[in-house]
Amino acid sequence: MSKRFSRGSRGYSVIELLIVVTMIGILSLISVPAFLNYRKSNFLKGSLRNFTADTRAVRQYAISQSRLAKIEFGTGDTTKRGYNFLESSDNGVTWARFTLGRPGQGTSTHQLEESYFRSTNYPDQNNPANTTPDIVFQPSGALWTRSGVALPSTPQLEIVGVRPTGFHFTVEVKPGGSVTSTRVTGD
Repeated sequence: MSKRFSRGSRGYSVIELLIVVTMIGILSLISVPAFLNYRKSNFLKGSLRNFTADTRAVRQYAISQSRLAKIEFGTGDTTKRGYNFLESSDNGVTWARFTLGRPGQGTSTHQLEESYFRSTNYPDQNNPANTTPDIVFQPSGALWTRSGVALPSTPQLEIVGVRPTGFHFTVEVKPGGSVTSTRVTGD
C-alpha cells in the first residue's frame, strides 16, 4: 500500500536550493550594510532633532519665565555628549539648573545619543575663564551676550556621529533666537 510519488512532485533539486541560498546571501551582503548605515544616520538625526527641540524649549522657557535661560555644553571629543539647562534671574550673575520636560519627569541635563558636539564658535557667556560654550536666551527670546563678549557673525555648533556616517549637522541660533540646522557632507 505504499504510494509512489510521480517524478514531477519529488521536491527541489540540490542545484535549485543552492541557487536560492546564494541569492539570499547576495541580498544580505547588499542590504545589511545599508541597514546599518540607515540606523547610524537615524541616531544622528534623532540627536539633532532632540537638541534643536531642547534649544527651542529653552528659548520658550526664557520668554515664559521672563529670565535668562541657557544651554551649556562642552565640545571636542566623543565624551562631550551632555548639555545642561540653567537660568538666571539676576542678569547672569548667578545661574541655577532648571528641569526641562514634563512635570516630575524632566531633567536639567540631556545627552546626545550616538553623537557628540565636535566644535562650535559660540563664546562662553557665563565665565570666559572656563571656556564652556553657552547659548543664552533673553526674556525676549533673542540671544544674550555679556558685555564685552561678541557673537560671531555666523554662530554654529557641529553635531557629529560617534560612528562615521559620511555627514554631520550644524546648528545655528540666529541673534533673533531662531534655530536652524543644516546637513553637511564629507565628514
